[in-house]
Amino acid sequence: MFDEVVKWHKQAFPVCTKQSQVIKLEEELEEFYKDGFSDKELADVLIVAIVLSIRFNSYIGKDILARYYTADKDSLIKEKLEINKRRKWLVVNGTFHH
Repeated sequence: MFDEVVKWHKQAFPVCTKQSQVIKLEEELEEFYKDGFSDKELADVLIVAIVLSIRFNSYIGKDILARYYTADKDSLIKEKLEINKRRKWLVVNGTFHH
């Protein structure tokens, strides 16, 4: 699952930086907390954390995965990844948004 996320991310956002992903993670964590720790928002957090961890070798991403990822979350990630693949993305304030 992680490899699929990173492959999509590299194709969809070839110019993305570690710094922009850290900002994106903060945005997604805020939504996750405000939504009462919902699985829907957790999937977004995990996708960004996967990218940070694997694509950018970031300890922030690794830490988030250690805190929130379990194998039973793969279906949530896959579902959200399929939604993200169909979206049109724009850069807004330095990060990608749909």
